[in-house]
Amino acid sequence: MDRNLRSISEGRLFSGDCVSYRGESLPKLGVFAIRQGFVIFRNLQATLENRPLVEYKPQKRCLHVLNLGDGTGLAVYGSPVWRGRLSGKLKQHIDTKFIGRYRGYHLTG
Repeated sequence: MDRNLRSISEGRLFSGDCVSYRGESLPKLGVFAIRQGFVIFRNLQATLENRPLVEYKPQKRCLHVLNLGDGTGLAVYGSPVWRGRLSGKLKQHIDTKFIGRYRGYHLTG
């Protein structure tokens, strides 16, 4: 994929987190897939309307929070790692906020 998440060999094909990005692999995390989805959608529209494409710019670091299934979580942000109930509550808060934000959201809106 190039910087616009377009196939290098087939310029009409766009893809996101399931492929290599400029020869490197990105973490298989929802935050990357969500952000790539918006870029792909905009670039599909731009292609149909013969407008310039938008470049995808992956973030350097991101917060990984895993629900450990026992009311606790594991939060990782670069080197710092936190495990416990607070990490579990953080995961629940992030997920609830995300669902609330995107429920009923339309990409064109």
